[in-house]
Amino acid sequence: MEKGPEKLLDTLQRLPRAGYIKTPNSIGYDLHFAQRAPLPDGGERIVLATDRYITFWEAVHRPRTIDYPFTVIELHINADGEGEGKMSLATKITADKEHQLIVLEDYATQPVLLTTVRREKAS
Repeated sequence: MEKGPEKLLDTLQRLPRAGYIKTPNSIGYDLHFAQRAPLPDGGERIVLATDRYITFWEAVHRPRTIDYPFTVIELHINADGEGEGKMSLATKITADKEHQLIVLEDYATQPVLLTTVRREKAS
């Protein structure tokens, strides 16, 4: 919390796998962080994070996105197990020291929306 995003990246990369995320065009990426916190309405806020895959082109040309090496998913699930979320592939993250949480900068305006999110019961 005190040392900023650079130390967070180093720490995140050293954490054990908490799960994985897979897209249709990938073999999957390990998630190194998962956190669940209750919301006042009886729902929950879930944050998933990992280090973002950096392409060769990005590493060589170093565009502004190189400063945002995180993939962060934030879900807001209501008490009925339904909700929405946002995913950020390249955004600034900050720390909410009071609540010990990772916060996406400008959560309300992030471009990747996750709709019709539902909690599944474990089988």
